[in-house]
Amino acid sequence: MQITIAAEACRKMYRLLSHKTSTELRFISPERRAPPISKFVTCEDQFLTEAKNPANYSGISRQVYVGLHDRKPGQGTTAGIVGLGAILLDIDRTAERKNKNRCATDEEVSVAIQLGKVVAHKLYDEFGIRPTVAMSGNGCHVLIRASGTSVTDENRDHIAEKIKTFGDQICGRFNPDFQLQGFELDSKVFDLARITKLIGTMSVKGDNHRMTYFVDGPYPPSHADQLFANYLMSLPVEATKASRTKSRKTTPTSIPEIPQATSDHVEHLLEKCAFIKQFETKPLENYDKWIGIGGNLRLLGDAGLTLWDRLSSGASNYSAADLVDKWEHGDLYAYGCHRLGCTQRCGVGMPINHVYERFGTGGDTNDLLKVTVPLRTIRDDLEHHIKKILNGA
Repeated sequence: MQITIAAEACRKMYRLLSHKTSTELRFISPERRAPPISKFVTCEDQFLTEAKNPANYSGISRQVYVGLHDRKPGQGTTAGIVGLGAILLDIDRTAERKNKNRCATDEEVSVAIQLGKVVAHKLYDEFGIRPTVAMSGNGCHVLIRASGTSVTDENRDHIAEKIKTFGDQICGRFNPDFQLQGFELDSKVFDLARITKLIGTMSVKGDNHRMTYFVDGPYPPSHADQLFANYLMSLPVEATKASRTKSRKTTPTSIPEIPQATSDHVEHLLEKCAFIKQFETKPLENYDKWIGIGGNLRLLGDAGLTLWDRLSSGASNYSAADLVDKWEHGDLYAYGCHRLGCTQRCGVGMPINHVYERFGTGGDTNDLLKVTVPLRTIRDDLEHHIKKILNGA
């Protein structure tokens, strides 16, 4: 038996998960020649030591897995999960294609990686997050950082259902096209107790052993990661296990407050929306239209002020003091709505707020501030409403 570990890749995996309590390593014989061995660690060095400890292999080849989510020491089941770590998207061959090969060919692995890059690009475009892409041995893993959300006995079942809802959504979105190519996102990986291949260890399943490795990332944590976690927690849940079990009383997971946007989101909007970016070199001279755009950019909080300033500073009548004064004036909120014929004068203030109603808030202006929507939606809606303002709507 040979133990091959890429130490730096293993360390990167540990940092990506960012567990605060303990991390489970599980060593499994693909042929089930021996029972699994589980070890729980609490620091990075211990994590690496156990990953390469010969005693955990007991003289046979084993696949090395790591728990995606933060666990109580010694508890590898759903009941032991105390916090989220990362959401796994597992791209592999379809069942029909697997029957033809014991192990994926190099060409099939290459295709899976390209599909993983497609998913990662779409998620960046939609949320501003930068998922990690990794070669998993026989396919591709896309890992979305989700750390920072606590899991308790009261919210565990609800959070589990939200992750499943996200999994159903993303599989429904990508699988029709992927399956035409003989691949698919595994719909069974969206559960709290999920373990995943430890990137940086050898995949020994099948007849073609490969060292797993990172293709893109892991990237440093960003503000967009928290926005995505908020979006995940705001997903609707139908009848959960908790609500069907009379012996347990639980309360729904509350929707977290949306964090303020940052300069990263401003750059994302400018990179992806040429229509908005044009005002950096062709600023508006028309005062009413300038105010209307400011009313829309209030959605982004303080970062919106930065963006509004960038789009305004080249105008002949530009005044930084006037810009800040108008930004802090309450009427700026309602002005954007008024320009679009909104008679509600809804205080929160942008026409984009009305779009939020489709996310289940029922139009309550206070709740609108608590909902995180994909950046792509924000970008598209900003462009739509600003165009209406410029056209004199």
